[in-house]
Amino acid sequence: MKHLENINPNKFYTRLVLEGHLVEEIVEGVDEDGNWSTFFNFDDAVSEAKYEDVTLNEYGNATYYYEGKVYEVVVYLENNEGTGINELEIDEIKSLINKLRRESDELGISELDFLQKEPWVNEILNHGSSTEVIYVLKGNFGDLTLNINGTEATGSYEENGNLKGEFVKNTFKGQWENKGMKGLLKFKITDNKLEGNWKKGLEPGPMKGKWEGKLVDFTSNNVNVISAEDSENWDIEQINIREILFSNCEGTSGQDVALSTSSFLPVDHFDEIINYLNQIFSDEDASYLFKYKKYQDGEILLYASTYLLRLGGDVFENDIDEYRLDEIVKILDKNGIHNKILSIIEIYSEEGTLTVVDLIENLLVKPSQTVNVECIDNVYGNSSFEIIT
Repeated sequence: MKHLENINPNKFYTRLVLEGHLVEEIVEGVDEDGNWSTFFNFDDAVSEAKYEDVTLNEYGNATYYYEGKVYEVVVYLENNEGTGINELEIDEIKSLINKLRRESDELGISELDFLQKEPWVNEILNHGSSTEVIYVLKGNFGDLTLNINGTEATGSYEENGNLKGEFVKNTFKGQWENKGMKGLLKFKITDNKLEGNWKKGLEPGPMKGKWEGKLVDFTSNNVNVISAEDSENWDIEQINIREILFSNCEGTSGQDVALSTSSFLPVDHFDEIINYLNQIFSDEDASYLFKYKKYQDGEILLYASTYLLRLGGDVFENDIDEYRLDEIVKILDKNGIHNKILSIIEIYSEEGTLTVVDLIENLLVKPSQTVNVECIDNVYGNSSFEIIT
């Protein structure tokens, strides 16, 4: 993160408020027992902190996207004064995008709704690439297919109509051509609806014609949401699949996600490995151990339903703690458990326990990377740390 010198931070903050896109506002506070809480949106934070009997910090952080860059502003809350400006580096921006996507996933927000709420994300990720977004819409203009590369947009509608212009912050500005006529057009796509205006002729002037429609389909080759259940089986020789891994976390019961990572480059055939791990995992509250999102650049975001595992299952005649580690490995080997899993268990397992991070670090992440990990635990508290390969 680069601190900006020789600028008036409050004037720059005002410009961001008026011309930029607000990404998030965060302020922390502490109660009388010393417990810290994080609040979002400065206006809401004041009332929420008062209701929860929390004392807010004097300063908060506001993040804005503006002219192709992302800025973090240190704000003095009493008079809403910008006191410092930092510019995020590209790795920090990607981490921010990953965090926002995880939060959207947890709220059940679709990828389309996320990109409409944060249109700058595509502008960042599409920079210098051939990433394409396609909207299919239906309305009083007929059927429209709108193709977007970066900020360039082209489209076709009705039988011979076509569009050409730019698409920025969910808004198209450009020209239309149909049946030998030409004109200007501007519309915005939000909440799965298209609303805009048009006019005949290319000279500037009021656009009184209405374009109204609704979203039918949306695709993007920038991100693909993939369920591990859809991946191929890990190509291994085995006697059979046996359930040997079980959640060992008290504070994650019933949660969809107990662990998540920043994006990273996975090893080859990672999907097969994840599928295999899901098959040897069993838990009453979760149908999977891992699931993931894969992006066009090859990186993935990884989610896990737990962060701590225990060994067990009907392959063991007695309680797991009655076996020595070498006996555990021998039993698992006899039951066809893959040798890569055995090697991790042999190195890391103590008293029948194993961490999910052990599996991620040794089976799924390519070398020479730093991966941020966040763990959620309702009993012992949340934590975050790094995997360095």
